[in-house]
Amino acid sequence: MNRVLQKLPIHALVVGILLGMTVTLAFAQTVSSPEKSIGCYLGYCYTNQAELSGEPAETFFQASATVFADNQVPTGYIGVKARLIRNGAICRDGDWSYNSSSFYGYGIGLLDNCGAGDYQGYGFSKVYNAVGSDGYSWNTTYYTPVLRKN
Repeated sequence: MNRVLQKLPIHALVVGILLGMTVTLAFAQTVSSPEKSIGCYLGYCYTNQAELSGEPAETFFQASATVFADNQVPTGYIGVKARLIRNGAICRDGDWSYNSSSFYGYGIGLLDNCGAGDYQGYGFSKVYNAVGSDGYSWNTTYYTPVLRKN
């Protein structure tokens, strides 16, 4: 019986930590756009997607754009740019970023606070195709669903 009482505080601590993590995760909201097929080039097939994270009381919202490849692509094959939208207008426009190593995908995010309103994430992607003026095929993501900031 003494051993059971000794283990009780440890079990209570673990349950408390897990409960705290669950409560913390329950307040954060993340919404994603549908994945969009953006084609196959030079033997690699790609999709892109936008994501938005935040909660009504948070100071900042985060938008991200990601490109996924069906195989590991060489350095510089994927470019992404994220955009944060508030009430239908651009809140923050990110810079282009390119994969600096060989990856199966690449993403970039940005944070900002443009005040209360309805936020959405959106993004742009480029995948190398060795054709065209800059050698890339340009695409956009779909918009994420709206998250409201108070």
